[in-house]
Amino acid sequence: MKAETKFDEVYEQLNSIRENELSFNEVDTVRFVKSQIQKIKGNISEIEKASQDKRWEEMLANFFQLLEKINVINIYLMQPTSLSMLMKEKISGVIENLIASISYSVAEATLLIKENAKEIGIESINVSVSGTPATINVSLSMKKT
Repeated sequence: MKAETKFDEVYEQLNSIRENELSFNEVDTVRFVKSQIQKIKGNISEIEKASQDKRWEEMLANFFQLLEKINVINIYLMQPTSLSMLMKEKISGVIENLIASISYSVAEATLLIKENAKEIGIESINVSVSGTPATINVSLSMKKT
């Protein structure tokens, strides 16, 4: 999936930031986001593999885990100690790319689920973004078996 490549780019951008130029809170934030990106990439990879192997439960479980990690990142970045960091030039561009990667990964995974909806037994899937901090919510309607 292309989303993995987008997260690789964000990860490399985060790696290029010199920690000795950041405050303690900023270093923690960069480290936290980097660790979450690695986990997100794992979920994206598993979504794709499970789709190819028609392991629908695993595909959906990894999709939900992906959303949970994304929501955790969004909540973490909206903490007062993190917000000030987002305004710094070095980091703000990386965060913008992170947000774009998040959006892309959710769209890509949702479309993959939608492509296989009949086989999985999904009647409809709705994705919404709400609140401050932004949270991504998904609603699935499953067929009765």
